Formats: sequence, C-alpha cells, structure tokens
Amino acid sequence: MLLVARTSGSPAAAGLTGGAPAGQVACGPLVGQLADRHGRRTVVLAFSLANAAAIAALVAGALDGLSVPSPALLGAVAGATVPLIGPLGRARLVAPVRSPRVHGRRGALLREHPRRDLLRPGPGPGGPGRRARAPRPPRSVLPLRAALALQGAMFGACQAGVTALTERLGQEQQAGLVYAAMGVMSAVAGLSMTAVPARIPLTAR
Repeated sequence: MLLVARTSGSPAAAGLTGGAPAGQVACGPLVGQLADRHGRRTVVLAFSLANAAAIAALVAGALDGLSVPSPALLGAVAGATVPLIGPLGRARLVAPVRSPRVHGRRGALLREHPRRDLLRPGPGPGGPGRRARAPRPPRSVLPLRAALALQGAMFGACQAGVTALTERLGQEQQAGLVYAAMGVMSAVAGLSMTAVPARIPLTAR
C-alpha cells in the first residue's frame, strides 16, 4: 500500500492495489478443495511459492512505475494465491475436537495426531480407489463471500484514506504506524473474544 502510494503518487491506485488481494475470497474454496484432494502440505507449498512470485512481481512492478490497473491485477493474483495457512490449520483441529477421546483435553489436540492429515477424505462409495465428489457449498456461503469482498473494499478504502491524510499532513511515514496500530487492535479484539463467557452463543458474538 505504502509502496504503490509513493511510486504512483495516487492514493486511488494505492487503494485499488490494497483492496485487490481480497481475491482470496473467490479462490479460498478452491484452495480448500485442492487441500482435501492432494493434501495440505503439497497445496500450501505450491501456493506459497506462487504467492511469493506474485508479491515479488507486484513490488518490482511498483518500483518500475507500472500504471493502473497493472498493480491492482498483480495484487489480485497475490490475493488469489494466498496459501490460507491459518484456515487450513484451524480446519485441522475439527476432527480431534469432535473426537470423544480428546474432548475437553485442549493440551492433547495436537499431541494425539502429530503428523497425520486429520481430515483426509476416506474412500468413496465406489471402493477404496475412488473418492466421493465434494458436496456443493451451501447457499449461506454466498452472502459470506459478498461480505468478505466488501470487507476487502473497506480495508482498501481505509488504507487509502490513511495514506492520503498523512500525506496531506506532511507525515507520510506515519501511515505505516497507523496500519500497525490497526493490526494490533484487530489482534486485541480477536483475543478478547476468548474472554466472552461460554453461555453467550456464537451468533450473538
């Protein structure tokens, strides 16, 4: 965000580039399906390499003075190739959490299965050599995707506003500190959710 704003001189171009990585919203389900089919290790390594290449191309393009929409397109590729390490890691905990053997034993979740792929699909109905076709995602996922896309647009607009404001105030270097403060408060908000009493349902949270 800061790099594109500095090299292009346009907060609008920086905002478009900052919001473009929300493309992971569209490609996230594909990453999950590939992980189910080929295993998490293979998919994470492949997408990590692709993501590194996309980010390197974005940085090189920004330094080379590429005009809009090239940085935004490279940002979209960078977003589409995010390896989703966090979501895949959280999905790995679903199986042991549901298991009666480890239910209630939080410190044992990872120790019970140190190296196994807990959610690897079993053989399909056609026999051990065939896999069942993955079910279609429920319709309730569509509003979630739209909300996440709007969230990406909101972050891009917010970052563009911060960049423009600090530039107007003659304190461009302070924009990075503002972004860092936003990230810290986001982490605080996430961690504070663990302090909410368990009697409050997830919908209310």
